Amino acid sequence: MHNLQPLAAQGWLEHAKTEEEVGDFRTSMALLLRGLSFCLPTSNETLVIRALRCAERLGDVTAARNLLYGLHSEAVPRVWRAVLEGANMEARLGQLGTARKVLKV
Repeated sequence: MHNLQPLAAQGWLEHAKTEEEVGDFRTSMALLLRGLSFCLPTSNETLVIRALRCAERLGDVTAARNLLYGLHSEAVPRVWRAVLEGANMEARLGQLGTARKVLKV
């Protein structure tokens, strides 16, 4: 399916969800990142949020932060849900100062 419609974000999301349900978070993360390579983060914020959550579950905070860093040049109204998810992740990691800075933007 991905070969036929690589720009269909919903296909990537559903496939990643299936992998998560069977406990294969690494494959799920790979699918989400592959989907993001076809779908711009600003056009499908849901892919970014799902990838952030998956990276956090895997304990790969660096990957999560890299996803957020990729959004730094975007206008906040276009990606505010992902920015909020990133701030929540930082708070869960105990980085309250960072979370507060992000939320003040």
